[in-house]
This record gives sequence, structure tokens and C-alpha cells, in this order.
Amino acid sequence: MKFIMSERITENLVRELLKSKGFYSNKNITVEEQSSSFKNINELLKTSSKSGKDNKGFPEFIISSTDFPSHVIVIECKKDIKNHESQNLDKPKDFAVDGALWYSEKLARKFKVISIGVSGQSKSSLKISVFFQDNHKTSALRLKTRSEKPVEEFMSFNDFVPTSDYDPVVSKKRLDDIFIFSRQIHNYLREHAKVSESQKPLIICGTLIALKDESFRKKYKFLKPKDLSDQWFNAIKREIFSSKMPNLKKENILNSFIPIKDHPKLNKKSKKFSTGALYELIILIDENVFPYIKIYKDFDVIGKFFSEFLKYSGGDKQSFGIVLTPHHITNLFVELSELSEKDVVVDTCCGTGGFLVAAMQSQISKVSTQSQKDHIMENNIIGAEDFPEMFTLAAGNMILRGDGKANIYQGDCFDEKIITNLKSHKPTVGFINPPFAQKDEDLHELEYVKNMLSLLTKRGRGIAILPMSCVIIPSKIKHELLEKHSLEGVLSMPNDLFYPVGTVTCVLVFSANVAHSKNKETWFGYCKNDGFRKDKVLGRIDYYNKWNEINKLWVDSFLNKKVIKNFSLMKKISGDDEWCAEAYMETDYSQLTEKKYNKTVKEFLKHLIDIE
Repeated sequence: MKFIMSERITENLVRELLKSKGFYSNKNITVEEQSSSFKNINELLKTSSKSGKDNKGFPEFIISSTDFPSHVIVIECKKDIKNHESQNLDKPKDFAVDGALWYSEKLARKFKVISIGVSGQSKSSLKISVFFQDNHKTSALRLKTRSEKPVEEFMSFNDFVPTSDYDPVVSKKRLDDIFIFSRQIHNYLREHAKVSESQKPLIICGTLIALKDESFRKKYKFLKPKDLSDQWFNAIKREIFSSKMPNLKKENILNSFIPIKDHPKLNKKSKKFSTGALYELIILIDENVFPYIKIYKDFDVIGKFFSEFLKYSGGDKQSFGIVLTPHHITNLFVELSELSEKDVVVDTCCGTGGFLVAAMQSQISKVSTQSQKDHIMENNIIGAEDFPEMFTLAAGNMILRGDGKANIYQGDCFDEKIITNLKSHKPTVGFINPPFAQKDEDLHELEYVKNMLSLLTKRGRGIAILPMSCVIIPSKIKHELLEKHSLEGVLSMPNDLFYPVGTVTCVLVFSANVAHSKNKETWFGYCKNDGFRKDKVLGRIDYYNKWNEINKLWVDSFLNKKVIKNFSLMKKISGDDEWCAEAYMETDYSQLTEKKYNKTVKEFLKHLIDIE
């Protein structure tokens, strides 16, 4: 029996793919075929016939969503993969991709268009090409992931949008905008809301969670000031209690927001704000922060606000040694660990969850189906946090990023019950930025590293960022670490990495539960220049866009144990040795100037004062 090819078969396959990605089950998404009920779309397509005549034409599928009103998806189908795309993409009548781009050109006058060409007669042979045309750009470009791979499959609408909206230059600008906005919000909360320092990050977190509730997001602008805080709180409650996060004491999390709900200044009208301070705050966050939660899924927005507020509350001197890890370093950890979608990641003092957010997004980007993503969120992300406020922020972060499916425990990572719980997940990768020890505390940062490594499976990868003083002074703990774990590499970090906090740090990479052989050589990297510079408003920023290339050099050099003059070397070490590149590198006197010499002496004297 001869198989007859039909475009209807291709269209049916597309319908099945759309169903599998939730397009038909989401009430906010409208899937239309060869027509549109929307006036603005019809207006744009009124002269879009592919025959060249001055009348309407429509793609096989046109998809819109009330969640993303600026975006539209068009799909064109052809039965034969020979008619997938032409060489010059200029034959819309005969080729699937060309046709999709034809309609994209029309719609891009008002929309951001994701155009998809599909050809083939079976699921296994189906060919899919995806393009994106911004309404501010002249032509469509092939849609790529952040790792520069062409998208050749269907995503959910929620995944298509951040993928299409991601642009390294635009991304940097938008994140810079968030940095500036975090400072504006700090001033707003101080001057008009009168909330305490500990409440500031909670009100940001709570508002983002409340805006996630569709009912609240639609009606908050119409609520009276006296009703707004109750509805804000109820929206948070609904989101927390609908989350699937195990081990979460939901009442404890919710209780963190009660003092804000009952705060007298937030709920009253004032001469400046007739609608109340809380209303104005929600508007600001809704317009300036909430849209980017879905787009920049690997960026810890809540952590950024926390870090900004920390600057005005005494920095690390009054914050129990809490110094949150910069965004580009959380992603560096992911790459140094060669994280796969099968790894189970643990952070034993996770703060706001920056490492976990980066790990989750990296793993999710490596899979395609929703069931795979759900598995990652439910099984692969493990954290613990002792401080109640920080735990609330971490849990809120997971609710915002992964529908609250991650495993976050509240408690001290040295507590036997917490250790048992964390170990039960059999983590293969550990990331940690432990609290930097205060002068009156006995608990050493390396104790946190020992604790984290003890949780990992054999040869699991454990990575920590620590003050340099921990690794250059001989200590019993360094010997204990090498007796049980293998030190693979140490990266000396930029001196001002945690600016305005002045602690000089390094990154240690271990293979867990494999003793460090006496004959083993460890890789040391002098990673003092990450391309960032200090800005009075934005803090440390990648001003000249150098980080991507520098990051590649660091990661490639470590993974391949490369020896590069004045940058990296291999060295046998013991617990008595200094674990840093500076101790073993040959000094390049040709670069020495009096100015650099004086600067280095001053930094060394400051370092000696800090470790006293």
C-alpha cells in the first residue's frame, strides 16, 4: 500500500506537540487556525496573502497569550521535509520556514514574533525550525538557547518567551536596571514605608509571590488601601499552600509576612500617596521586577535586593557574616562542576538560594519535556538554611522559580537530623558560600566545607568560596580535608569580588570522599581579573562585556588542567602548604611599577589587619 503524504498529517502532529506543551490546557492561551478573532492581528495580516494579491492570508496556526501580550507565535506546515526551507528563505508559498517568516514580517510591526516552520509526516522525522523577530528589529533571526544552540523543538509559551527575549546586551542592560531599581526601592522603603531592615527583602519577596497569584495581579489596582494588605497576604498564602515543596513548614513561612501585613504605615493614605505606600510599592515591583522573573530564570533577583539592602545595614559587620555570592560566580560554579541534568545539587547554607537557582536553570535548559523539568525541581535541588528570614527568602525564590517543588530544609547544617535529611537525597554536587566567620566565633569556614563534602556521593564535586585566610594558614582542618577528600583546584578570586565588603576570597574544588594522594597535583589559577569594574551606583559590573571570554578561559583551564604562564600551574600540596596560586607563581617583574608596588603593600597590610 502506497503511503500518501498530506499536510493535514503534519498539522495533526503539530496539534499533538502543542497539547503536550500545555497550549490547549492553559486558559490564557488562544490557539487559532488559519484565521484570527483579534482585530489587531487581522489588521496586520490584511495584505499578507502569499500569492502576492492584496488580500488576507493566515498561517496554519497563530497563537497568543494574555500572559505575554507583546508576543505571538505563528506556525507554517509542509508535508515534505524537502519543502522545509529554501536557500534564501524567500519562497513563502512553497516552504514552511519561508511561509512562517512571511507572516512574521507582517506581525512584527506590532508584536514580537516567534515563527516556526514544521515539515514531515511522523513524530520521529519531523523537522522544526524556530525564528524570532523583535518588533524593533528589521529581520528575523534563528532562535537560539543561551548556549548558542538553535532551537529545534516546541517549548511551552512560558519557555519560548524568555528564550526569545534573551539577548546578552539587552540582558545586561535590564539587569543593570534592576540593580538601580533596588537602590530606589531601598530609599522608598526607608522614607515612606518605615519598615525594618529585616523586613525590606521580605516585602519584595512577598510582593513577587503575591503577583504570581493571577487573581491578585488582576484586581490589586482596584482595591481600597484598607483591603490591600489583607488581599496581598491572602495571595501569598494561596501561592505558599499550593506549592508542592516537601519539608516546608508553610505556616512558618506565612508567619514571616504577618508583621508586614499589619504594618500601620503601609496601609494608610498619606499626603504623598493617597492610595497608600503598599499600593505604590506593588505597582513599582509589578512594572520593574516581576516581568523579568520569567525571563531571567537563572538570576537571583531576591538575592540582589537583599545584597543591596545589606549595604545600608552595616554590611558584613552586622549580618552574621552573610555575603551573597555574585551572579556570575554562581554560574561559574555550575560550569566548574560540569553539572548535568542528572546531578543532585545541595547547598547547606543556601541564603536566598542563588546557587540553587543557577543550578536549577542550568539543568532545566538541558531537558525538553515538562516531566523532566518537574523531576529536576522535585529531586535535584536540595538546600538548608538556618536563619528564619533567609529561609523564607530561599523558599520564596523556589516558589517563584519552580512552583515550590525543591527540597529546602530550615535548620543548622551541623544538626544531625538536617544531615540525615540532606544525605538521604544522595547529592552528587555541593555548592557553598558559608557565613564568613565573625571574630568572636569559633566555627571555621572550612568546617562548613567538611560538612558539605561529607554529604556527597563518592567522587561527587564539592565547590566552595572562602576567605583566602582559610587556605594560606596551616590548620588541622586542612589536613582532615585532605585525608578524606581530594583537592582538584583553587581559583584565587578578584580582591574586590564582594565589594563593598573587603574580604579577599578563593574558590576550592574538591572530589568528595576520595583521599588526596601525596603524589597528586592540584591545579591553581590566578583568577584575579574577571573583567568587572566598580561603579558608584551599580557596584561591580561587567562594564566592557569581558566576562564571557574570561569565564571560558577559567573553566577550560581548570577542567583541562592547563598550565599557562602567569596564570595557572600544577602543584603537589599538603595541609601545611598555602592553597593559592600566589604562593607558587614566579613573579613577573617586567610589569612592576612603583604605583602597583605601593597598592599591593597597602592591600597586604589591610589583609593582615583583617585576619588578626
